[in-house]
Amino acid sequence: MRLSRMPRPTLFARVGSTPESACVWVGERLETSEALGSSFLEAADALGELWLASHASSDRDRLAIPIVQTYRHAIELLLKAACEKAAELVGFSRYLGYGEDVRPADLQDRLGQTHSIARLVELLSTLTGGIDSGGSGELPPETKDALKYLHDQDERGLAFRYASRKVGKGESAHWAPVRPTLMVMDLENAITELHGAAQMIEGGLMTYLHEYESFLQERLSEHEAAQVDNEQYDENWRYQ
Repeated sequence: MRLSRMPRPTLFARVGSTPESACVWVGERLETSEALGSSFLEAADALGELWLASHASSDRDRLAIPIVQTYRHAIELLLKAACEKAAELVGFSRYLGYGEDVRPADLQDRLGQTHSIARLVELLSTLTGGIDSGGSGELPPETKDALKYLHDQDERGLAFRYASRKVGKGESAHWAPVRPTLMVMDLENAITELHGAAQMIEGGLMTYLHEYESFLQERLSEHEAAQVDNEQYDENWRYQ
């Protein structure tokens, strides 16, 4: 007698008895670079608050690396979102006769193939420089300093994700611990600085870019209205 196999439920699929409160929506508009960056920032803040509330715990050190990595990933995503929005606004600006087209032809490849904070900051600076906004899209010096320090500690996006990394090239290449010796990290200060840098990108720069987009939309409406008026004038003139 052959026993029939019971179908296994798909890991993330809802099963019939799952309560509504146990399910969430993912994908589409919830997974843009900007939306995910904001979500990771919220998650990092939650982890930071958990750590700050655990002063009496004997194993609170183990949350340090996950906290820093979550902030770092939030910052990376928000920088990529700002690059995407700035590139979009460069095209919009050029259509209306503003700014300069500084968009690289391989923009999406650059965004998709790097985890480098420094490269993203450099690309973002180039793109915001192409918007005719008088330099208002630049990140503050203190934010750039914090991002540079973060990059110096983790150039390739690996130092807070894994326990080891590949060192050297060719036959001499080998795997070594990221931090082979114990070291002290001022995590409370790191949380403050990383949150501040991420918040400046999300609440400062991204807000500015969205507001500038509204400005361009207004200029476009005025431009289209002027075109309609001119066409109406030409039409009336022909019948005089």
